[in-house]
Amino acid sequence: MRWEPEGVYCRFYDQVCLQDILDFNDRLYGDKRFGEMKFQIVDHTDMSVLILKDHEMKIVATLDRSSSVWNAKMKIAVVSTHEGLIASTNVYKEKLKDTKWETEVFETERDARLWIMNEHTVN
Repeated sequence: MRWEPEGVYCRFYDQVCLQDILDFNDRLYGDKRFGEMKFQIVDHTDMSVLILKDHEMKIVATLDRSSSVWNAKMKIAVVSTHEGLIASTNVYKEKLKDTKWETEVFETERDARLWIMNEHTVN
């Protein structure tokens, strides 16, 4: 996890499970910069196995929904080509569709950053 001026970049490796995501969120929510950040880039390109069921992704989405009280608008760029993670991300997006948190999946970090930069220049 690396903080950047307006957000955070996080890279997951090898096997990824619910606890890994909860640990990331704990560090994120517990940081004083969380309320002002504008984006998250969550890079799964080095992930080999996803151990995450749909109901577990709904837990993550519920926690993020609660956190949207402290940061109402967030761009979350997920970097992955893993079909299971893309499906889980769609479950997540559905659960947060009535918030101002936006989530998109990209094949490369570059594409994710372009999306974030474009969003910042428009607003």
